[in-house]
Amino acid sequence: MARFSKPRLGELLIDSGMITEKFIDHCLEVQRRSGSFKQIGRIMVSELDYLVERLASAAAVEQTVGTQA
Repeated sequence: MARFSKPRLGELLIDSGMITEKFIDHCLEVQRRSGSFKQIGRIMVSELDYLVERLASAAAVEQTVGTQA
């Protein structure tokens, strides 16, 4: 019986263009250096604030484009 695993968050975000492999490598290094078992998504958001900034910017652009139509 084949076992299906869900995609990793980093892979999904890289595939969607939200982050680069270099950025995920950086987050993995932060995780390793801290000795933390924090999930990568939590590291990106709480320690680096990267995703919050990217998502807010994307939402602002979408809002602007949507109001010009």
